[in-house]
This record gives sequence, structure tokens and C-alpha cells, in this order.
Amino acid sequence: MRIFLSHSSRDAQLVSRLRKQLQNSRHDIISTIQDVLPGQDWTSEIKNLLESADILIPVITEQSNKSSWII
Repeated sequence: MRIFLSHSSRDAQLVSRLRKQLQNSRHDIISTIQDVLPGQDWTSEIKNLLESADILIPVITEQSNKSSWII
């Protein structure tokens, strides 16, 4: 199962820990931290990742509430 983590870049450490825990459960975890490379078109890459995901998990934090990119 492919899981997309929607998060603020300011929550990178939290998302990295969550990603590891979910991967230990044998899920395919996708997020902008490791799946969108510098120089790529963020908008189209995020759209592609979302379309390929089976599940979306929004990581809600104080930082994500301030971001217009978090779903």
C-alpha cells in the first residue's frame, strides 16, 4: 500500500520518524522529503505522488497549519 505523507518541510524530523515506523509495517511511504528532488517541478511531482498513493495522511502540526501547501 502506498501512503503519501502531506507535511510541512519544517516538520522533517517528525515525518522521518513517522516514515520509518510505517515502513517497518511494510508500507510504501512517499513524501516530498525523499521523493521530490531539487530542481524538479514541485507542483507536478506532488501531483504525481498524490495520484500514485492509495492513502493520504496529513501530518497536522503548528507548522503545517501555517503552510498553504498542506492538504
